[in-house]
This record gives sequence, structure tokens and C-alpha cells, in this order.
Amino acid sequence: MPLILVSRDPIIIGDEMLEILSAELPHIIAQHLSGTEVTLSSEDIEVRFGDFGPFDVKSRGLEIVIFANDHPQRRESLKERTGWIVDDIRKILKDIGSRNFWVWVRLAKGEFVDVP
Repeated sequence: MPLILVSRDPIIIGDEMLEILSAELPHIIAQHLSGTEVTLSSEDIEVRFGDFGPFDVKSRGLEIVIFANDHPQRRESLKERTGWIVDDIRKILKDIGSRNFWVWVRLAKGEFVDVP
């Protein structure tokens, strides 16, 4: 269950763009982090959005951090997978003329338990 944290400068990235990202990011992440070891669907992806606060130190208008379980296949092709994710996000953002973002994919050992 990857967790995506998206932070934005609302002056640069408006609510309309967040609506598009909230619809597309789960599909993008599921597609590019799936492999033979694990298959993800968009329902497996959790996305949290937030605005920068007055005390945040930021370098871009949009910052995306992706936390996912470490699997050997992901680790071996992490640079490639991150590039695919960036390319897909860039396609979405080109409509607003923004290239002002970064993506950080963090792989680590973890365990997710869904408690009903």
C-alpha cells in the first residue's frame, strides 16, 4: 500500500489541478510500482494533499513523496520507475505550463494492516 504525500503552493497549483492529480496519481503509481513481485491497483494507493504553511521551507510549487515497500525488483529499476512517474506527472502539468515540481520515491521495509 504505497502512501503518496503531495504538498503544493496554492498560488502555483490550483484546486482544479489537484482534482486532476487526485484522480490520476493512484493509476500512475500503481502502474509504475507494480511488477512480478507485487501487483497494485489504484485502490491500493493512498494519497494525501496539503498546502505549504507559512513556516515550510520549499523549493518547488509541487512536491511529491512516495513511500512504498522495498522489493528487489522495484529497487533494481527505481531510477527507471521514478522517471516514468515524473514523465506522466509532467504530461498532466504541461497543461498549466508548470515544470516546477519534484518527485521522491522512498522504498523501505514496511507492513500495512487494514483494520476494519
